[in-house]
Amino acid sequence: MTASVSAASAVRPTRPESINKRQELEQRLAGRAELDDPLEAYIDLINWIVTHDSRLQSVDRGFFELLEKCALEFSKEVMYRNDSRYLKVWIRYAKLLEKPKQVFMYLAKCQIGQGLAMFYEEYAGFLEMHERRYQANEVFKRGIEVQARPVKRLQKRYNEFKQRCMLVPIQKKKDEPKSPVFPRPRNDLTESLAPAINPLHRPSASVIPTKPPQTITRRPEIIALQMEHFLKSGQEYCLEEVLAQSRQLYNKRYPEKVSGIQHHRVSEPYYTTTVPLKGSPTLPSPRKRPASPTMTIHSRIATENINDMFNRPLSQGENDSSVSYQSRFPVMTPITETTETLALSTLRRNSASSKQHDNSPSLGKPKRAPQRMFSEPFYNPIKESLKNEALMRISPPISSYQDYYRYPGTSLNKLAVLQRELPRANTVAKPSMALGHLPIIDFTGSNQLVCVKREIGRGGYASVYLVEIATDSSRLCALKVERPASLWEFYILSQIRQRAAQQEYGSFNNFSVIGFRGLHHYDDESYLILEYSAQGTVLDAVNVMKSIGVNGGIDECVAIFITVELLRFIEQLHQMNIIHGDLKPDNVMIRFNFVNDTEWSSQYNSEGKYGWGQKGISIIDFGRGIDMTLFLPTVKFTADWKTDTQDCIQMQRGQPWTYEVDYYGVANIIHTMLFGKFIEVSETPSRNPLRSSSSSSSSTINPVYKLTQALKRYWQQDLWTEVFNILLNPQLQVDNTENLPINNVIRNCRQKLEAWLEKNGDITGISLKSCLRKIEVELNERRKHLK
Repeated sequence: MTASVSAASAVRPTRPESINKRQELEQRLAGRAELDDPLEAYIDLINWIVTHDSRLQSVDRGFFELLEKCALEFSKEVMYRNDSRYLKVWIRYAKLLEKPKQVFMYLAKCQIGQGLAMFYEEYAGFLEMHERRYQANEVFKRGIEVQARPVKRLQKRYNEFKQRCMLVPIQKKKDEPKSPVFPRPRNDLTESLAPAINPLHRPSASVIPTKPPQTITRRPEIIALQMEHFLKSGQEYCLEEVLAQSRQLYNKRYPEKVSGIQHHRVSEPYYTTTVPLKGSPTLPSPRKRPASPTMTIHSRIATENINDMFNRPLSQGENDSSVSYQSRFPVMTPITETTETLALSTLRRNSASSKQHDNSPSLGKPKRAPQRMFSEPFYNPIKESLKNEALMRISPPISSYQDYYRYPGTSLNKLAVLQRELPRANTVAKPSMALGHLPIIDFTGSNQLVCVKREIGRGGYASVYLVEIATDSSRLCALKVERPASLWEFYILSQIRQRAAQQEYGSFNNFSVIGFRGLHHYDDESYLILEYSAQGTVLDAVNVMKSIGVNGGIDECVAIFITVELLRFIEQLHQMNIIHGDLKPDNVMIRFNFVNDTEWSSQYNSEGKYGWGQKGISIIDFGRGIDMTLFLPTVKFTADWKTDTQDCIQMQRGQPWTYEVDYYGVANIIHTMLFGKFIEVSETPSRNPLRSSSSSSSSTINPVYKLTQALKRYWQQDLWTEVFNILLNPQLQVDNTENLPINNVIRNCRQKLEAWLEKNGDITGISLKSCLRKIEVELNERRKHLK
């Protein structure tokens, strides 16, 4: 702390009347450890120096040291990583260096400023100034890819950059440096063997720290290297190869015999093979290989050991695919550090190790390994401490997410006011409740003025309101208010949006997930803005049809149509390694958008063509969602809350579960559509034919769950029997070597239902189009009465 003040004191004001103010700022900096925002003490002093000291120049050592100490002091603080004030300190510091690129590389490595457009604008500006337009273009594209804030300004700067480059196409020049614009991912093992590269000590060169000396009296040794020497003509060279080239010894041939030792040649060709580092946390641990022997004398045993070490093929079974382990899982966050691999020359390629599997993802679109934060076998997924720990440890932090607005130190305390002033859902509003008396919320973070019209739902910790966003063409949205503040649903929705785009499922809103427009996070409450579905839920549709005299639930062809949408949803959601956790009829919104008869074909189309893409569902309430990439693949979950018939059987019986919760939830929704009431099941013992029967153990005996109520004889009994059998008994669909989810089984089942709709959906008397139109009209009438 004293050193920081000393560095700041080196820059002195020229006017005597400024001395008191300067001393006041320095004293505040000295006591920054007791401040809520210690960075502010630095910022105030830096701004004061820039404003009042006319002698400030780039060569001023005192100001340079002040910036350096401020930058280093908070480099490990997560709360400041995407703070624009802190990033400005780094930018100002970089501009005082001879080669500021190392600072930008260091910031990217430490995830500092990666959610801010300023980082990419300054970095690209520096590269463009040095005629590295190809690299500047890559920086702009990275910033837009991660949606750095404000993304509109960044896109504008990028467009201006492209206009400047229109005369000469952006392409990589032959003489342009080949060093990467962003740091390569490093392995945790190599991170622990060498100190991190710090550009602050030697800004004019890349610094590669060596092993610390054993004596504490000597200063640490460093080796200054130009990284361009290690990347030539698209090929990477190690340190020894670079030294050999500088001494003109590279590729020089020597006699076969040296000191009486004969070097044996291997008849088979050798290739450079990339193998994972041992002990990497994101890679399977390879079997231990014998250490490289050091021969002090010529002996037959030593020679055989060397030959055995270099001639041993890569073991089979250590990697079951030529695709890296990272590519098997979806990306969790826009920017993550992946595990680097070391290239070991003279290792023979084993043809069996390069076998491709059918389920291997495309090599053209590699995916990073997820962060496995939790390694215990059992967890309670809705435990707040578990969610909070995950939100604290994710990288990049949730504060860098698109549409996230934080108001630190501010409590809105609005939920109690809304519940007191607005009538509860499904009740008639008071005549005196005029527009001028409706509550107004000003979300300054997004410049949105929101008028709260009425309540549309209420739970134990949250209420949902219909709101009108005055600053967005009076758009109607749903506002979910939670107290205490909760970020989990926003995190799950953000992950779904990201992974849906990466896995090419089309647009986010077409993926049967409710759209969202942002989260406003106060100290006491959170406000999640969602798209508004005016037609109600599946449960509303069932009740409306009952009210007009329909016996039981809704028309069977409509039930099949919605079942197709539900099966497609869980198939894609589970492929993203996400569990909804609370699927039920009142969490499935009807999305029957109006389509003119001339644009809507009566022939069902499973691809959404000819107007059918406007008819579907939207799933809501992801508050119990589970991100499976945070856990081991073998994890199981337990429920400690009071269950009912809408909870899966495993929950009701206190047994562990994973994807069963979603399968059972879909079965309950289908049952409600068909019978007009929630599901009831019975149990019979059975042996799973897919599992091994070599053992007479009772472990192969699994209960089979069936509907208590019989299907009607004029329904499609074969289709419904298969659907319920799969959803109620997912474990019977896998063998000993497989685990849930059963995406392939769900897909096959869905395709059978789609084939039935395509064949029978246009039959006179049970036309799917007319049935959907009837429900659409009834739901719209219901909405008018609610208004």
